[in-house]
Amino acid sequence: MNRRSLFLSSIVLITALVFGVVPKLIGMNLREVAIANLFALIPPEYARQLQINETRFDSGWFGSQARFDLEYNALGLADPLVLTLEFDFGHGPLLFTDAGLAIGLAYARINPTFDSREITEAFSDVPFDLPELEMNLLSEFDQTLTVQLLIGPTTHTEEGVLVTFGGLTGTLVANADQSAEITVELGTFSAEEGANGFTLQGLTVDSQTEQLSDLLAPSSADLTIPSLSATGVAAFTAADISAQSRLMANPGSNEQIDITQVIALGKLLSDYPLESFTWTSEIRELRKEVIRSYYEILNSAQSATSGNADPDLEALAQQMLLVMAHNSLIFNNNIEANVYAGDHSLELLVNWLGLPQLGSVSELSVEQIISALEVELQLSLDLEAIARSPFASMIDPYVQEGYITLDNGRVLLDVSLINEQLFINGEVTELGNFTIRQNL
Repeated sequence: MNRRSLFLSSIVLITALVFGVVPKLIGMNLREVAIANLFALIPPEYARQLQINETRFDSGWFGSQARFDLEYNALGLADPLVLTLEFDFGHGPLLFTDAGLAIGLAYARINPTFDSREITEAFSDVPFDLPELEMNLLSEFDQTLTVQLLIGPTTHTEEGVLVTFGGLTGTLVANADQSAEITVELGTFSAEEGANGFTLQGLTVDSQTEQLSDLLAPSSADLTIPSLSATGVAAFTAADISAQSRLMANPGSNEQIDITQVIALGKLLSDYPLESFTWTSEIRELRKEVIRSYYEILNSAQSATSGNADPDLEALAQQMLLVMAHNSLIFNNNIEANVYAGDHSLELLVNWLGLPQLGSVSELSVEQIISALEVELQLSLDLEAIARSPFASMIDPYVQEGYITLDNGRVLLDVSLINEQLFINGEVTELGNFTIRQNL
C-alpha cells in the first residue's frame, strides 16, 4: 500500500470514527452537555419556585428523547401550572437543523405542552386555531446554548372581525460563562371590526446580561415599537415608542445596584392634549438584600400554596415593607412632556435614609417617615399652554397663595423636604399646615 492510499485510508478511518463513535459519546453525556446547562440558566430565585421532574430519557446512538415536567405553584391558583417539554435530540458533530446543516454537540426539537386546568380552559375559550409553535435547542462545542422560539403568523375572520398576527421569533444565546443575549421580534398585529380597529406595527426587544442565572448581574434591555394606532371613537396614532432598562453595579458598594429606566413616546396624534413625553427613572443604592428578601417572601408564600395552606398575605406584605423601611434608597424621576402644545418638565428626587432600628411596620409613624425622607420637586410648565388648558383659572389663586411663581413665560414650583423642614419656592412652610393622615 503506497503512502497516498495509506493517507486516504487513515482519513476514511478517522472520519468513520468521528461520525460513528462521537454521536454515541455525546448521547452518553447529553444530560450534562445540554439539559443540565439549560436548566442551570434559571435564576435560583425562580428555580426555588419550580419543580423539575424528568419523566423520560432514552439515549440512543445518533439520537435521544427526553421529557421534563416543570411545575410552578402560582399564588391564587389551586393547582400548579405544569409545562411539559419533550426533547427530540440529534447527536453531533453533524447536525440536521431546521435551518440546515450545522456543527455542534446536539440539536433538539422541543415540543412544549401545558397540562394545567386553568391554561387548558383559557385556550379552549380562544375562538380560533392557535398559530403553529416551534422550539429548538442547539448546543455547540464551546458549550454555547441557543434556544429559539417560533410562533407562526395567523389570520382569523369571524362575524365581521378580522384578526391578523405576523408571528413571533424569540432567540436566547447563552454562552459558557452564562452571559447571554435575548432577542424577540413580534410581527404586525391588527384587529378590525367595522370602523373600529387596532394595529401594532411590530415590536422588538434586545436584551443582554453578564450572567443569566443572576437576576442582579449587570444587564440591559431595549424595547422599540414603530407605531401603535387605533381607529374609531378613540382614534389615535402613537409613533416611536421605546423603553430602555439598565442594571449596573453601584460603584460604591458590591451589595448595591443602580437601575435606570427610560420610557419615551415620540409622537402622539389624537384628540388628547398629550403630544410626546419622556420619563426617566433612576433607582440608586438599592441593596441586593431587598431583592433577595422579596423572593424569599414570595417563595414562602408559594410553598404554603403548594402545601394546600393559605399564605398570610398581609403578614408577608408587612414583612416586605419592613425590609424596605430598613434600607436606604435613592429614587429620581424626570419627566419631559409636550401637552397643550407646550413643553413641560417635572423633576422629583427622593432620598430615603432608611430606618434600620424599626422593629415592626406597626411602629412606623408619620414623624419617623418625615425624619428619614429627603425630597426635592421642581416643576416647570409653559404658561401659554396652561392658559389653554382647563387649569387656566387656577394660575392666579396659586400665585397669590405662593404655591407657584411666574418667570419668563414659565410656571414654576420648587418644593423640598430637608431635615424635617418643608420649603415651597424657597420659603419655609410649617408641616402642620397640611393634613397628614396616618394609616399604616
